[in-house]
Amino acid sequence: MLDKYSVDDLKRFVEHSESLTSYNSYLAYLCIIFNTVGSFVSMYSTGTDNSELLWVGIGFSAISQLLGMFEKVNNEEIKQMQKSIKAIKEGTYIDASTGDPEKKKRKKKKKKTIEEDVKDDMLYVGH
Repeated sequence: MLDKYSVDDLKRFVEHSESLTSYNSYLAYLCIIFNTVGSFVSMYSTGTDNSELLWVGIGFSAISQLLGMFEKVNNEEIKQMQKSIKAIKEGTYIDASTGDPEKKKRKKKKKKTIEEDVKDDMLYVGH
């Protein structure tokens, strides 16, 4: 049985996930458009030997790359929300505001000292 907070989180996650999904479709189209324009402008400027126009083409390509990075970040956030939605449905969801004390203990156990980390790296290299 889901409690009120889980239902509220579930609604919030679903709405946010849908919003990011539609936003990502716009980002994908913009990324393609900027990349195409950047390529054409760069090719045209190279053919006409116009260095100023070449930088405009490079700028369009750079904007395209930035839009692609935003899209990837949003995709990762969507994946995290989908995991949370799945956890809510399975009943294993832990609200971030309450925290999970067992998770904190596991993180403390996983931390290594610098010496242990260097020693592991040396073993990996074969020394």
